[in-house]
Amino acid sequence: MNYLSVSIASVPDRENVVAELWYQDQLWGELSYENNEFKLEIYPSSKGDAWNFNYEKVLQSIINAKEKLVNEITIPQEILLQKQLAY
Repeated sequence: MNYLSVSIASVPDRENVVAELWYQDQLWGELSYENNEFKLEIYPSSKGDAWNFNYEKVLQSIINAKEKLVNEITIPQEILLQKQLAY
């Protein structure tokens, strides 16, 4: 069962919507697009412990978050192409 999920949210401290990264009912990260770059903010667990995720699953979750975010906001096409070439 996959307990990692992504949701798009409008938060008061951001100009654009963000992609929230969830593990069950805990928010563990937020992907945003600011100043022509994607930024990933990672939050501590509610218990203060380190997160321990399967690498492939968390990477896919972040990729899904970026795809959802790109569909929700306006990013200049040349910026998207530059980001793809950088990988």
